[in-house]
Amino acid sequence: MESSAATRTANRSETTYERPEPAGAADGTPHPASQPSGARINRRPFWIAAALALTAVTWGAYGHWRRDALAAQTQHEVADVRPSVQLARATKTDAATNLTLPGNTAAFERAQIFARATGYIAERPVDIGSRVHAGELLARIVAPDLDQQLEQAKATLGQRQAALLQVVAVVNQTQANMDLARVTNGRTSALAHDGWATQQNADQSRLNLAAQNADLTSAQAGVTLAQANVQAQLATVHQLLELTGYEQVTAPFDGVVAARNVDVGDLISGTA
Repeated sequence: MESSAATRTANRSETTYERPEPAGAADGTPHPASQPSGARINRRPFWIAAALALTAVTWGAYGHWRRDALAAQTQHEVADVRPSVQLARATKTDAATNLTLPGNTAAFERAQIFARATGYIAERPVDIGSRVHAGELLARIVAPDLDQQLEQAKATLGQRQAALLQVVAVVNQTQANMDLARVTNGRTSALAHDGWATQQNADQSRLNLAAQNADLTSAQAGVTLAQANVQAQLATVHQLLELTGYEQVTAPFDGVVAARNVDVGDLISGTA
């Protein structure tokens, strides 16, 4: 038994196994199965990328076509549109209709009253909301400077009037002297013509008459100047009287006091 087992072992070791070579192509090109596994090319990602690119191009072309189609459809709809109008038959009704509209209330007459005289507020008998009538006192202003100017203007007017009276008296005196010189000249001329007076006396009386006439003309011019001075000073007095009249601030028309910007004791600057 031992010899048989040894013989089988020897025969097994002598046996070799050889893998048959795959048959090649007729032209000697090796069969693909005979190439190494690392040299094979995987084409699946290429086909996937190509399919995705084709899908994107197709989707973009479809979107562009869809937009053009919608734009053309909109143009046709706008061109062929016919607006619908709802009509209602107008009927007459006797029922009253209330209409509420926004509005503002405004006075028929409105005036902002400013002081013309510069001074202090001495009295303010009315306030906001007071109803007043035209000419009613709103405020009284004490203006010492204006009152003093009025008194000074009146005094100056008295001086001008006195100067006028004085010039008028001079004119009257000059007129009397001229009348005397005229009579004397007439007598002296007659006596000199008859030889009872000298020619020198006649010339003196004639020249005295001419001098008195010149004095009368000058005195009359002085009267005219004095009268002009009196009129100018009288105008100044009237102006100051008008300004002192503005010390009494009165209402220009019937109404309601809507604003008050001064209090008793405030200093007011007159506006021109």
